[in-house]
Amino acid sequence: SLKGDLPAILTEMRDSLHGIVKSLLLPRENRSAVLDYFAKVLTLNVKKSGLQAQEDVLSGDGFLLNFLSVILDLSAGVDLEKVDTDYFLSAACRLDLSEETRICATAEETEK
Repeated sequence: SLKGDLPAILTEMRDSLHGIVKSLLLPRENRSAVLDYFAKVLTLNVKKSGLQAQEDVLSGDGFLLNFLSVILDLSAGVDLEKVDTDYFLSAACRLDLSEETRICATAEETEK
């Protein structure tokens, strides 16, 4: 039955998407554009976590599940020694986190 095959079909589709995105990231000249796309998807869907999200202007759950599945698969191959732990604080950060919730920090502390 199709219902029993659905998890296998989703896995195969997500593996294919991972392969496509990974092949787009391999050439250095493509990386910036792909990372800009990732940032744009996240930025446009920042309101998705809200209590009263406007579903008609946000990406669907299926798209975001597939998107995040690919991102998670890509992150599995990252060497943690090469990760810049201060990236989100740097000017190079592609995401605007100024309006995100702060845990145990004042506005002044987050601006530093």
